[in-house]
Amino acid sequence: MAKIISFRGLLESGGQDQIALQTNNGMTGYKITKLQLMLPNPGTSAAESVIKIYKTKQSTIDSLVDFSDNTMIGAGFLAHDNAPQYSSVEVIIFDS
Repeated sequence: MAKIISFRGLLESGGQDQIALQTNNGMTGYKITKLQLMLPNPGTSAAESVIKIYKTKQSTIDSLVDFSDNTMIGAGFLAHDNAPQYSSVEVIIFDS
């Protein structure tokens, strides 16, 4: 039986958050099976976002996506242009 754990919140630009993937006693672990990105104000402003998921806390935060880094397990890119055609692009690469 799968247990659904969701991160609900807003990531600050250039910020880093930790999502707990284990119970308080560490006896049960969970894995990420789905990753989705969404802008805080869809359709109202132009924006670009890069999100990366790592196994460990990172000492620096940047937008460079380096797939040779064995601690990175996922990356996502979301771009939205507020032009009349409202074009959006979302790319997610994830190693579950």
